[in-house]
Amino acid sequence: MEKLFFLFIMITTIIAGCGPSAEEQTIQKAIADTATAASWTKTPTVTLTPTKTPIPTKIPTLVPKENNYILETGVCIILFGQKITGNPRNSPECSISSRKTISLLPNMGITMTSDPGSSSMQMFCSLYKTNGTLIMTDLDADGSGKVQCYP
Repeated sequence: MEKLFFLFIMITTIIAGCGPSAEEQTIQKAIADTATAASWTKTPTVTLTPTKTPIPTKIPTLVPKENNYILETGVCIILFGQKITGNPRNSPECSISSRKTISLLPNMGITMTSDPGSSSMQMFCSLYKTNGTLIMTDLDADGSGKVQCYP
């Protein structure tokens, strides 16, 4: 039995001698903890890569949007210098000869001319929004033979 006990102590000593000591275990644990902590706190490195911004070869052309209007034209039987207030459509002295939808670009209008004269029949033009709202009216009250409608 003594031999068995002696053999047990020898095997235990050999096995104990192969493993790390308590001091080595503490150092290995500290290294492992540091490595774990470092893996969670790593800041990514930002790499700047220069790129070329393409320069457009064509410059876009701005196309003004057309607006639709209703143009009414006609004549009024009035004396020179007399004014029609309001919409000529509602005046018994005036009659409409044309009513049509037109398209006008921004800052554009319609000019109508006729022979100036001393007639009591004077032309007019009226411009409406497509919903029927009157925008403006021009009446040739001075006999110049010219009226202009513009939005």
